[in-house]
Amino acid sequence: MITNVFRAFLKRRGVAVVKQRIWDHEYRSGKWERTGLKEASHKQTRDIVLDVIDRYGRGKDILDLGCGDGATGLEIADTYRQYVGVDVSRVAILSARLSFRQDSPRTRNNTYLVSDISTFVPEGQSAVILFRESIYYFSAHLIKRMLHRYSSFLVPGGVFVVRLHDRVKYHRITEFIEQHYRVVERCESQDNAGLVLVFAPADR
Repeated sequence: MITNVFRAFLKRRGVAVVKQRIWDHEYRSGKWERTGLKEASHKQTRDIVLDVIDRYGRGKDILDLGCGDGATGLEIADTYRQYVGVDVSRVAILSARLSFRQDSPRTRNNTYLVSDISTFVPEGQSAVILFRESIYYFSAHLIKRMLHRYSSFLVPGGVFVVRLHDRVKYHRITEFIEQHYRVVERCESQDNAGLVLVFAPADR
């Protein structure tokens, strides 16, 4: 029996196959149903990250790292050129593919891939690289490496977008970003501790 603490540790530091099994189990059990596509399409309040993605991704390509069941691809405005969602969970990606194939006219512009985002290699560059509630599942060392590596997959003028549900709990991540990257925009939620950081490599 895996304890919650040990499960959280394996999510952050386990090998890809172990992380995949844990996330598959959680999605299969229904733990993450609240982020499902059907609910996403009927939300009363719009998450603060969505307007940010819409602004920076209009007419451009978006790479969503840790996309889960693909809810973001439905919630954002249909003004982007291409959206690629990547997640380690096969169950989540299958759910995203099936939902879009059946219900969404965006199918032709949305692609969902199974991969560990710490090692995933995109086919091309994107204007927006998104970590929506996913970056804190990695160690500080790996976050540093991932951001550095993914910087080469940003088009000129492209940005990272990081969404955190608790800016206090994850203050070390925001401090690292603010110290080593050029912050373009910072959006704080008015009704909770949520935070969105938009940033680019400092040398661009």
